[in-house]
Amino acid sequence: MHLQESAERWVVINTFRDVPYDALTLLENILDPSHVSFTHHKSVGNRKNAAPLGLEVVESGKQGFKGIWKQGLKPNQTGKLSTTFVAPALMWHDINSERGRVITSVYATPIRKGECRLFARFPFKFPAKLPGLLIKLRPRWYVHIGQNGVLEDDQIFLHYQERYLAAKGGSPNFTKAFYLATKADSFVFELRQWVNQYKAEPFPGESFPPAIPKEHLLERYHSHTVHCASCRGA
Repeated sequence: MHLQESAERWVVINTFRDVPYDALTLLENILDPSHVSFTHHKSVGNRKNAAPLGLEVVESGKQGFKGIWKQGLKPNQTGKLSTTFVAPALMWHDINSERGRVITSVYATPIRKGECRLFARFPFKFPAKLPGLLIKLRPRWYVHIGQNGVLEDDQIFLHYQERYLAAKGGSPNFTKAFYLATKADSFVFELRQWVNQYKAEPFPGESFPPAIPKEHLLERYHSHTVHCASCRGA
């Protein structure tokens, strides 16, 4: 991403969390921008903006893949939009427009079967100084409240979704478990193809532990707060 080329112009927000699903499930979810309008309605998305999303893979190989977006998530979102997956655990969306540049970068670190650690970085660069200044003024704990809320929007169904896939035969049979019929599914399809081609399951042969009750899936203290100096202090 070459942020060092003009580091003084970037504002970066960081966060982390342990989440109750596999690293591959996390990557699959983040690589699917079309779900934002539905799943993250009123947090970072809006269902009024839901529309067909054309995604195209332009490079692919053992080291990962790169894709482009034909349009953005919002009606007026234009510019250069792309997604990069660097095997085995890093991806980023790069939204580069006249209004500014925003990168969503996620490292998915496996812990054990059915659990991973998310490290996320959100670099921003704006033509004017004011938006970046406003971002810097927000306390880190306040930003983390919002980011944890976004993660919790889909935490429950992702936990159960990966068990559904496992019951259908796992990643080798993903096309039988899920109907991926549109251009919006291109990056998810490519990730699963990569997993199958290069045998990239992080815990091959292991089974998922018993499903966690829904009321426990949104637990935030032990998965984030106790490890975050800003949130713990606040």
